Amino acid sequence: MRNLKIIQWNAFIPWILVLLFALPFLGSYVLYSLRHHFIFNTLEAGQLLSPPIQTQHLPFFEAALLGKWQLIYIQPDLCEVDCKSSISNLNAIYLSLGKESQRVKQRTVPATQFHFLKPGEMALIDPQGWLILRYSPTADPKGILKDLQRLLRFSHVG
Repeated sequence: MRNLKIIQWNAFIPWILVLLFALPFLGSYVLYSLRHHFIFNTLEAGQLLSPPIQTQHLPFFEAALLGKWQLIYIQPDLCEVDCKSSISNLNAIYLSLGKESQRVKQRTVPATQFHFLKPGEMALIDPQGWLILRYSPTADPKGILKDLQRLLRFSHVG
């Protein structure tokens, strides 16, 4: 009678092992399928563009800047108080980078050369020429600086 119980458990062991190895795959499939129902906190201060935008076909593209991070400001046609404070924030961010500032190029681009970014916004272009982050005109400069420092710390390119 006792041997019969051992045989019954031995029949379940392969199924238990299959279940243990299949659960992570099943769980990841369910999480991926339902990803739109979950709200994940992100670290970036700006809006991550998904998919990123290739800038090589845009009018402001400069091949000499490939290999550097670019922090750009979309300058409105008429630069008033808000525009000037944003440009000074751009300069403050650049200066706050310290020795890492040689890896970054800051610049302003006229709003007429963009159809997907609004005047007054800032954007970040990676060293391969992809526009990856955009910042609203009211974005906190400290948040932009943290994003840029994090990217520079983990990036081996540029």
